[in-house]
Amino acid sequence: MFILRDDDDKLAIYGGDSAEPSYNWIFAAHPAKNDKDGSVPWKASNKLWGSGVQDERNSLILGTIINVKKTIYDPCPYGYHMPPQDAWTNFTTVTTAYITNIVTEYNVIAEDKYNQTTDGTGFVDENFKVWGRRFFTTGNTAIADASNVAFYPAMGYRFGDDGRVHSVGRGCYAWSASPYSAKSSKGGFLGTGADWVHPVSATFRSDAFPVRCVRD
Repeated sequence: MFILRDDDDKLAIYGGDSAEPSYNWIFAAHPAKNDKDGSVPWKASNKLWGSGVQDERNSLILGTIINVKKTIYDPCPYGYHMPPQDAWTNFTTVTTAYITNIVTEYNVIAEDKYNQTTDGTGFVDENFKVWGRRFFTTGNTAIADASNVAFYPAMGYRFGDDGRVHSVGRGCYAWSASPYSAKSSKGGFLGTGADWVHPVSATFRSDAFPVRCVRD
């Protein structure tokens, strides 16, 4: 089952500003704004998968709870939980390169250091040896058994507005357990395309992305 979002929650009677919907999987989940606390649905959404923001008014990017506690809503199997927002910061060679399209800053195996910039082509380009990217989870070279290499396939995602599947073959994604920041309605996630890597990115929570569980 996939439930579409309801953008009518932008109305003032639901706590909105009449212009911007919450884009959330929970109706009327509006974030902190103009020195006001976020809505109760927004706070619940932040904690749904066991993370949250450290300061519900002021936390910036990466100001989230990294000690994720598994909840009953966590989609991961027993013994695993959703990853924190900083799970993929080793996926670029520059620590603060949270958004980059510079190939030399991709912390991937040599074969995957490539950008495809033609619209719509994505990872089907023959210069990609796999349909996605292979990142180093630790270090910047593969160890003997390659256990520090993680493959993220270009599976795409389901769009929360109309329920359609988008970006198959063009985007590799994974949800984190964390919100993006205190003043954003978005959730934190990993996003990488054929010509960019965003290890600390944000997107609408009403969208459905793959999950990559981590061991408790």
